[in-house]
Amino acid sequence: MRRITTALTTAFLLVLGEASTAMAQESGAGKLHATEKLITEFGLGLIFFIPVFVALMSYGQAKLDKRKDRKKAAYRSSKGAAAWRGGW
Repeated sequence: MRRITTALTTAFLLVLGEASTAMAQESGAGKLHATEKLITEFGLGLIFFIPVFVALMSYGQAKLDKRKDRKKAAYRSSKGAAAWRGGW
């Protein structure tokens, strides 16, 4: 727990220190000399990337759920059938 706290505190302080440096350089342009076009393209990239990422991960999860269901069905139909019947 102590390592995690130290790591998070260090990361927070580094980000906090870099933010003030980035805003102070070249009229607030930052270290990458960001222009309006660069920021806009990055934002649009995020807008397109996030839904595609979510869709791909949902597709992957659906495939894994179907695989799990097939394994359950195979187990029920084979030697594990008695365990699923219940009763005496």
